Amino acid sequence: FKSQYKMKLIISFILISLFSNVLGRSTGAPHCSAGGQETGNGHNAKRSGRLIGGDYFLSNGEQELTSGSHFTLTTGVDHRISLKARGDDFKGFLFRLSGANGENAGGIMKIAPSSDSFGKASSMCDDDVSGVTHSSSSLKDSIDVIIRNDDPIDLKLEVTVVKQKTTWYFEEFSLKIEAPPPTPPTPTPPTPTPVTSAPTPKPTITVSLAPSEEATSGARSLTSFGMYVAIISIFVLTMFSTV
Repeated sequence: FKSQYKMKLIISFILISLFSNVLGRSTGAPHCSAGGQETGNGHNAKRSGRLIGGDYFLSNGEQELTSGSHFTLTTGVDHRISLKARGDDFKGFLFRLSGANGENAGGIMKIAPSSDSFGKASSMCDDDVSGVTHSSSSLKDSIDVIIRNDDPIDLKLEVTVVKQKTTWYFEEFSLKIEAPPPTPPTPTPPTPTPVTSAPTPKPTITVSLAPSEEATSGARSLTSFGMYVAIISIFVLTMFSTV
């Protein structure tokens, strides 16, 4: 009897463990380990490669993010990062965000409102790590998360995508949140120089004291006439004197 009781306890424990593991995978990643947890991840298989191997990619809305490249974000701004499928949909995922140099990255990443029916914050992550995982095993073709921080920080984003139980992909990305460049001061427009109008020149009146040519000619005529009169007068007086 005791042996049967022990066997039932063991079987019950195994069933509970299996159920918990399956439930954990269908309603969220059962771990929040760095590196995608190569072994013992609950998927019973090694990862199948980078995201591109499953025809998945990460985008910030302007360009695709690739591992090995550093992507710069601005402080104080909500940045939307999207996981998208070009081909087959995926069932599960895990976004893990940590400080690149051990900084506290807790609370920097959250599920976007557009995807909150498919994802949630991971309860498996440490306080200094931000994690977002799936909330169901329904098929998905995209998931959006929001990354925001008011202070500069270097970050490491690790993304795991589960296509099916034995097929999953993993990739790591480098992010840097920086303060925006200072706004250059607005140049002050130069003060316009008042335009002073030049004074209107007064007309110059020139008084000429020299006699004009007509006046001179007239004066000469009068002088000649006077001489004639004088000569005639002397001639007449001489004649009367003689008589």
